Formats: sequence, C-alpha cells, structure tokens
Amino acid sequence: TIGYNIDSNEIVPNFKTSWDKRRKGNDDSNPIPSFIGYPITTMFFFKNRLGFTSEENVILSETGSYYNFFATTAMEILDSDPIDASVDSDTVSIIRNVNAVAGSLTLWADNAQFLLSGGEILSPATTRISKTSSYNCDNTINPVLLDNEIMFFRRVGDRTDVFSYSPSSLNTDKSTAEELTSHCKGYVPSSINDAVVSSANNLVFFLDAESRKKLYVYRHHIHNNEREITPFLEWLDT
Repeated sequence: TIGYNIDSNEIVPNFKTSWDKRRKGNDDSNPIPSFIGYPITTMFFFKNRLGFTSEENVILSETGSYYNFFATTAMEILDSDPIDASVDSDTVSIIRNVNAVAGSLTLWADNAQFLLSGGEILSPATTRISKTSSYNCDNTINPVLLDNEIMFFRRVGDRTDVFSYSPSSLNTDKSTAEELTSHCKGYVPSSINDAVVSSANNLVFFLDAESRKKLYVYRHHIHNNEREITPFLEWLDT
C-alpha cells in the first residue's frame, strides 16, 4: 500500500524513492492516483510508463517520468499525462495479473478478462478498457506469454488445466481460449505453483510445489497458424 501526505502533496511509498509532487490543481482538478491507500496487485512497464493495478483500476505514470502520477497542468489533458482507468464490469473484478501483447494490455481477474488499448499514442483521452471474455482462471499462477498467446491456468480438484489464450487484439472479434491439457486430463497436478517460458526452445516449465524435484514440460510447435503437437512431459530428477 502506498500513502499520501495531504500537507505536502506527496505520494509516500513504503520504500525509498523520489516521487514527484502535485504542482498544479487540487483533489478535484488533479486528483491523487487511485492506488493511494489500497493494495497494489501488480507492477509493470508499458509504452514507456510505469504501471500499477489496484482493485479494479489500472494506473500508468507520465510517459518517460516513472515517478510522476499527477497531470502537468489542471487546465488541459496532455497525451503524456498519467492514466488512471477502471474496468467496465457489472461485477466486482479485482485485477490480479497483466500481460502485454501486440500493443495492448490483457488484464486478468478471477472470472473475467479485459483489454486496455489506446491506439498508437496511449493517452488519457484514447485509453479504454473493455471486457473481452469470462474465463475462470487461477491467478495464483501468473499467466505467461507464449509467442503471441498467453498461457493461463485453472485448478479443478486435484488437477490443473492449462489453456492458451488469444487476446482480442489478435483475433479482432473476441478473445478465445484453447485447452492444451484436453488430451491428458489429470496429468498436470493441482500442486503446480509456477510456470517459466523458454521462447528460444518453445518450452514451458511447470514447477511442482509438493515435489521440488519434479518439473512438467510443455513443448509447442506452430505450423501454418495451427498447433501441430501439444505434448506434456514429466521430468523427474532423482
């Protein structure tokens, strides 16, 4: 959680750094960022901005000025000004994870996915967040980027189902997901707690938290925009 000093107009984090003050305006014309006083769930860089997610909001710093979250002037909106936007949803959708694909951000809630986009120039005036799908996923395992797709996970009983997700920015109409474990249900256990991608070797490694000597390995191969092989292997170090 990051605090705010009303008297000095300063953002006060719980770690040492130099954050820019609010120089113009007040709480109405130049409000404090929405992460103040709320837990921050993720931190990332996107289009030369430092970004946070907090509750249902995405907050991006001024372009090229990573510690400034206040507008330069209260009189007009500049393209480089910070961005503070919330998801458009009829239900509570706490953002748990973020992936950047094809110039857009895919935002992951537990039961929904959203897309943040803003055209070639990302600005407060062009930014929009739209709901693109309603897949249930387990966000305790961070979704990982695999080529131009995102791999996400769903725990069901004692197994983990693994999915490949194509964001709507790539499929134009809507986001879609394909289950990669449909041919080997139950093979990947629910004790998986992390995934690491080796893009150069087309491999994804899954760590089994209960057996620290065991890895599950997924290897993919795309030909003519089709997935030709989707084997899962078990690597046991004895």
